[in-house]
Amino acid sequence: MLMSVQDDQLAIAILRQMDITIFRRLAPWRYELFGEPPESFANFFGRGTALSETFWTQSEMLDFFIYDVEEFFERGETSGSVSSGVWHETGADQQEVSFVAYALELSGENLLIVRTLGEEYQEKVRILQRARENLLERRSLGVDLNEYKQKSRRDGLTGLFNRATFNDLLRENMAISEKTGATFSLILIDVDDFKNVNDTQGHVAGDMVLSGIGQLLQSILRREDAACRYGGEEFAVLVQYITQNQVANTAEKIRARIESHQFDKLPHNISVSIGCSTYQPIETAESFINRADVALYEAKRGGKNRVVVN
Repeated sequence: MLMSVQDDQLAIAILRQMDITIFRRLAPWRYELFGEPPESFANFFGRGTALSETFWTQSEMLDFFIYDVEEFFERGETSGSVSSGVWHETGADQQEVSFVAYALELSGENLLIVRTLGEEYQEKVRILQRARENLLERRSLGVDLNEYKQKSRRDGLTGLFNRATFNDLLRENMAISEKTGATFSLILIDVDDFKNVNDTQGHVAGDMVLSGIGQLLQSILRREDAACRYGGEEFAVLVQYITQNQVANTAEKIRARIESHQFDKLPHNISVSIGCSTYQPIETAESFINRADVALYEAKRGGKNRVVVN
């Protein structure tokens, strides 16, 4: 219990020697310091006893961390629950210090315990800082991409993005992947025996199939993914944050959903063949698309109505 040691100067002295600082959460974004902070902490954040929201925004990294801490406390975790994190600071004198902190709920108290890390941890924390900076940049790029996707550059029949938009989105995703390491994959879909549908059922029925597949793709895919009409009876899907194994599962889900769908006024179900590839930052757009295209050709040659990953 914090109250049982609050007046114990020996406990405070021991904590200072261990470079440990304790705060009690008084209200959202407001914390009260317990005892005197260690020198390493005071040099960066001063010696005030009450810390407000303005205090946390002194540092972007600290603000990033304390936002997570506030979410932890607002969830009302059970007694003994702990959330931890680290951040890195550069002081006015260019001195660098890394901090690790634990947020916990203990016997009705919301506590934040902070300590400094030794030099041997500095590089690890710098790596984490770079990763978080990349994440924030990726989020910003993702917002821009979502806004761009809403522009009216769509295929009139299916409602999906058209070929020109696909090319722009592909370049955007390649740039993001090369800058942040984010993964994405390409799924190429071709309707099996589509000419036969047009020849036996008419072009109206063929258009109905293409429109229906467009609707199915929109219902299956996540908001951050992008489905395009690639040309004729062929579709292309850019799938975000996904590995080669995962893209095979997504493609199989698409294939099975289309195969099981009953299109109005058609005497038989429709199947599709699918080729997939996962982007490798060293390759060109042409080689990336070609790998998926080769996989699609293998799916066709292998009997159609199947998924091949290349």
